Parts: sequence; structure tokens; C-alpha cells
Amino acid sequence: MVIIIDTLKNKYTDNKTRINSMVLPRISTAFIWIFSIFLLIYFIKAPTMAAESVRNALEVCASRLIPSLFPFIALTGIMSSTGLLSAIAAIIGKPFERLFAINRTAAGVFLLGSIGGFPVGAIMSRDLYERGEITLDEASRLNSFSNNAGIAFCVGGIGASLYGNNAAGWQIYLSQLTAAMIIGIIQSRGKIPSSKSSSKPTSTNMQYSIGELLGRFADSVAKASMTMLKICAFAVFFAVIGDLLTEILGIYFGRYAAALGASFCELTLASQLAAGLGRIASLPMCAFAAGFAGLSVHMQVASVLSEKLPIRRFMLAKLAQGILSAIFTIIACRIITTGVC
Repeated sequence: MVIIIDTLKNKYTDNKTRINSMVLPRISTAFIWIFSIFLLIYFIKAPTMAAESVRNALEVCASRLIPSLFPFIALTGIMSSTGLLSAIAAIIGKPFERLFAINRTAAGVFLLGSIGGFPVGAIMSRDLYERGEITLDEASRLNSFSNNAGIAFCVGGIGASLYGNNAAGWQIYLSQLTAAMIIGIIQSRGKIPSSKSSSKPTSTNMQYSIGELLGRFADSVAKASMTMLKICAFAVFFAVIGDLLTEILGIYFGRYAAALGASFCELTLASQLAAGLGRIASLPMCAFAAGFAGLSVHMQVASVLSEKLPIRRFMLAKLAQGILSAIFTIIACRIITTGVC
């Protein structure tokens, strides 16, 4: 009798555990489920609005994202695979290594990731790690401060297009770049560059045959096309979410809340809404959006990273970068007169 009771108890416990694991997901999973159901209802009840959001996002991809990003992503792939980064490292590698405690071969990643824009830094950080030129910790730290809004987007897409003032775009660009460098320096405390530890020195041989060069060129362009497809997919998806979120926040909490909500979704939409705010809040809000970059960019970065490279550090670093960017922009507005703030 005792054996039968124990057997029934064990079966009951096993069934209860199995049911709990099936019915009671983790909080993060439950949030995704609720959010997905909410979006599904929105798509069913307002298909015209959702379709319009997709159409507008595709126009942005065709007119702004692809023309500015695709050639640069392909070019950085070519530069990385043919050894040009090693030449850049020979010029700026030493100060880079001292500032950030990362192998000097990664100096070109920070340079090109800061000039070209998202997600160039993530792609190149991953490539260096997979080739064994930097350690996992170095790649993770490098990725957290080498993915920044590019000069073309900040100066042309924000300053000239939204404010009619290039100086405003430069102010935002330099604020978020300064914030990124500070984050990189803070993370370097107590670290030793891998070139001074047990890592193997990398080869600097850049002698390639014509066939090898053509193969590397073709491979870089092919990889860039797949990366660009992922970027556009995330940009479209989060533009739809951003439009819905800003519509709700705008109705119930006003345009400042709408601009802040957009900052967490998609950078292009956020910068457009921030530009319409008052003189005091406009540039700092835009700087926060550029520094944080939005979940759209975060997912773009996650899609190109190696599975071993954590995305959590990147997301926390970008949140800190957004806050610092806004603070630096406020300080700059008190010192420099741009005609906007």
C-alpha cells in the first residue's frame, strides 16, 4: 500500500512539474507571448495602418538605409579580409590599445564602426574573434562601443534633413562618439590587451593571388547582401511597432512620451519625432536616440554576432551611451550656439 501511494505521489509530482513547465513560462517568455498576441490583434483590426507603416519603412530602406549602408558594409568586409585593417592598426593601434586594453589589430574596427554606422562594428568584431585575432572578452567589449551612428546619418540624415543645420548633426555625432569612448575606457579598467598575454600573434601577410582577391571580394559582397537583408527586415518590423507605440503614447501621454518611446524602437522614427519637440528637449532627445540606437539596431547586431558574443553587455552599454550622449548634448548646447538649442 505504501509503495502504491509513493508511486502515485511521484507521478503527481512529475505531472505537476510538466504542466507548470508547459503552462507557466518564464516572465520574459510570457511578455513575448502577450506582445505577439497584441500585435496580431493590431494587424487584424488595423491592417491598413500596419500596411502603411511597412510601406513607409520600405521606402526608408530603399532611399536611405541601402544606399548608405550596403556599399560600406561590403567595403569593410573587403578591407577586413584583405588585411587593410592591419595597415590601419599600424598607424593608430598603439593609442587604441592603451585606451581600451584591446589588441591593436581591432583599432580599425572602432574607426570604421564609428564612421560607417550600425552594424559595421559588430560584423568586424565578430570576424576578428572568429579568426582568433582578439579574445572573447575583447570582442565583447569592442562590440559594446564600436557600433555607433555614422557621420552620414547624423550630419546628413539628422542635421541637414531634420534641422537644416549641419552643426546640429555634428553635435549629436560627437556627443554619442564621446560617450562610446568613455564606455570603452571604463570597461578597460584592470584589463590587459591580448597581445601582452598568451594570445598568438596574427599574420600580417597581405600577398594574395588574383584568384584569392576575387574570391574574397565576391564573398564580402555576398555576405554584405545577406546582412543588408537582415537590417532592412528588422528596420521594417520595428518601424511598425514604433508607429503603433508612438500613436498610443502620443494620445495618452503627449509627444514627449511618444518621442521617448520611439527612441527605444527605431532610430529613424525617433529622430523625426525628436526634431519636432521644443528647442530645449529636441537635440538631447535626438542624441539619446542616436546613442541608444533602438531595439531595431540591437536586433540587427544580435543577428550578425557569434553565438558566444553576449548581446546583454551591448544593450546595457548602449543605454548608458544614450544617457551620456543626451547629457553631453545639453552641456554642448550651453557652450556652443548651433541655432537649434
